Amino acid sequence: MIDSGPTNTSTIHDVPVTGNAVQQASIIGTQPSWPRRIWRALRHYPIPLGALALLLAMIGLYGVTAYTVARRTPEIGIRMAVGAERASVVAMVMRGAVIQIAIGLAIGLPAAVLGVRFVKTQLYEITSVNPLLVLAAVAILITAACIAGIVPAKHAASIEPAQALRSE
Repeated sequence: MIDSGPTNTSTIHDVPVTGNAVQQASIIGTQPSWPRRIWRALRHYPIPLGALALLLAMIGLYGVTAYTVARRTPEIGIRMAVGAERASVVAMVMRGAVIQIAIGLAIGLPAAVLGVRFVKTQLYEITSVNPLLVLAAVAILITAACIAGIVPAKHAASIEPAQALRSE
């Protein structure tokens, strides 16, 4: 008997499949599961999502610092009336903003280090924590905290003592 070459009909797992169905079966077999699809879809968004998270953190820190300044207006007015320098008032408000970011970093850095364990199985070429990258992230967060805190700090330094004492 002479071999006539491949036929249109073949079997995959004892199921006869022809033509395009073979190609479809091979394509279906290579499709990633839904968690991998989500990770593949999100791989293009880390920079915009990170920027959005940083912006939200700055807005939140600004809001908390501005609220603290508004509540402490009489105290700041008394300090200014007694002779406090504007620079010391700015330093006092900025100290509060930096303390808030320090607490956030004290909680967030260990969580990020522990989170690498779970994420490295899903992401390509992530083996451990990159200290240079962590240092850059900390520097960016501290810079963002200073930017978010400077506006309420300047407002606190511009408070007139007589007006602040009247508002009490």
